[in-house]
Amino acid sequence: MGGNSLISVVVPVYNTEKFLRRCLDSILAQTYPSIEMILVDDGSADRSGRICDEYAGKYENVKVIHKTNSGSIGARKEGVRCAKGEYVGFVDSDDWIAPQMYENLFTVMRNENADLAVTNCIEENGGSIWECRAERKGGICSEEGIVSLLHDTFSTYHNGSMVSMCNKLYKKSRALRVMSRIDERIRYGEDALFNFIYLLDCERVYFSESASYHYVKNLNSVCHSKYDNFLESTDQLYKSALEAIKEHPKFCELKISLDKYISKLLCAGINRFMGLEEQAHIPFYVLSPDILEKEKKRIVLYGAGRVGREFYGQIQNSEKMRLVLWVDKEAEEIKDTCEKIRPVSQIKRVEYDYVIVAVKAEEIAMDIAEHLVRDYGVQRNKICWSKPVSIL
Repeated sequence: MGGNSLISVVVPVYNTEKFLRRCLDSILAQTYPSIEMILVDDGSADRSGRICDEYAGKYENVKVIHKTNSGSIGARKEGVRCAKGEYVGFVDSDDWIAPQMYENLFTVMRNENADLAVTNCIEENGGSIWECRAERKGGICSEEGIVSLLHDTFSTYHNGSMVSMCNKLYKKSRALRVMSRIDERIRYGEDALFNFIYLLDCERVYFSESASYHYVKNLNSVCHSKYDNFLESTDQLYKSALEAIKEHPKFCELKISLDKYISKLLCAGINRFMGLEEQAHIPFYVLSPDILEKEKKRIVLYGAGRVGREFYGQIQNSEKMRLVLWVDKEAEEIKDTCEKIRPVSQIKRVEYDYVIVAVKAEEIAMDIAEHLVRDYGVQRNKICWSKPVSIL
């Protein structure tokens, strides 16, 4: 790969005039020197289309396509078809990216001969900011590691590291082939389906430990709005994913993850249509029975990721457990958005019966356990980890 291989960044745009300039400016500010930006105005009714035209008139590397509304997957297809780059990335028009995101992703794809590069996300919801880190080490995944990524793609219905198309850099030729297999009737879950099919042919995937993609929760965006064909869309998503894995040697295992994802998707859709999105919460991970059955229950909870946040609520609502401390190694970075998180060193100052390590991957849990024993004097028999139970 040459040092100046072109990256095409496709931005589907639909009624996001409030956020659009910040999004486009963040792409223009990339440190990678060879980027084209393709803006696909998907029938916006506000000033978004005019803003796209303004940027296309001002910058030579910005192109704009105006089309009738067909949803984000239709807009992305159109953008990829027009892309001239060897690599392609996607940014939603209400989000923004850190200046070095594409330079970093391209560099690791080149140096590691990777088929896909992934960065972590930062979720912004009003005044709250949360770093959504993948529960895996940075570096290359291959073979069994990619099978694990396939499971992760359907591990959550919302903004997981392997769910979104927007925190990644793809090979365009492969992305174009995958796009041709995605039915435009699928309006929810299309990111997960795209990544799932893309991963099936990957040999090497690189995970960055940095967090460069800023996901802005916008309740007016397409993915948070209601639409009429939810059940048809979900049915088509399920059929497409099943078709993609029917010859895979791990078909039975992958189908279990897919079935759980579809169940969660349906529950989320039903909650939304009933107006219960904020009130009704169905936990994806629950504490395992061997932890719940322990007699003494003064608990230190380690981990502030997806699993940790699910466990925190369950421990707080339990009559048999008492949370004495919640810690995370990134406590200093997230203290402004979660006042309850404390540095791991605070473990030395409290009395507790068990430390529950709230992560999904066993390898990471074992590393955390060694760290707790070596650096903080935690007794091994007080450290608890078992694979989080997924109830859907």
